[in-house]
Amino acid sequence: MDFEEEYTLLANILLKYVPEGWQKAWISFELLECSLSNAEYDYMDKDGTPCWIDPDVQDIADAGRCARDIKKAMIEAGNASFSKCRFTVYPDGNFSFDIEYSG
Repeated sequence: MDFEEEYTLLANILLKYVPEGWQKAWISFELLECSLSNAEYDYMDKDGTPCWIDPDVQDIADAGRCARDIKKAMIEAGNASFSKCRFTVYPDGNFSFDIEYSG
């Protein structure tokens, strides 16, 4: 499975909101079935302090669509359904997509 388009969109959304000197930025999603339940947008500033991001409505919708599309594709490929995931991007361009499965 290739989620390059979704990962790129999530990274670009976060990069719109982080200030100079940021250490990492992430979106934490909670999903019920294939619908978005909650999403939190944060970054770590140059001093290591976590800070909240207040994205615009379109970015919230686009990020939620990405999370739902990834979950749906993974389920269709025979993987277990996950309940939470976190997309993290770093200033050097590296990123991670971490999944948490419910009990």
